[in-house]
Amino acid sequence: MWDALPLTANGKVDRASLARHEEEPDTEDENARPATEEEQALHPLWKDFFETSSLSVLDNFFELGGDSLQAVRLMAKVRKELDVSLPVSALFSAPTVRSLAVRVQESRAAA
Repeated sequence: MWDALPLTANGKVDRASLARHEEEPDTEDENARPATEEEQALHPLWKDFFETSSLSVLDNFFELGGDSLQAVRLMAKVRKELDVSLPVSALFSAPTVRSLAVRVQESRAAA
């Protein structure tokens, strides 16, 4: 139960934040490491993209400073490197390595 719904800067309900809370465990480890094959494939792409040596699979793309233009660039890189066809909107609804890895897994299973 929440005291208030998460809001965007425009005052609207932050649906991405709601989805993240549903998909991820309540206890977030700031140093969470990749656990699945998809997470292991996505994690280095994000580390290179944000040019950082430490990145948790639970770090939020937008909280790391990502914006919509960078989302397009990252998803193009994901398509090229992992050979999966996900729309850019997938990153908006799954903004962490862990949640995006689930989308990658679902895409591969559907193919």
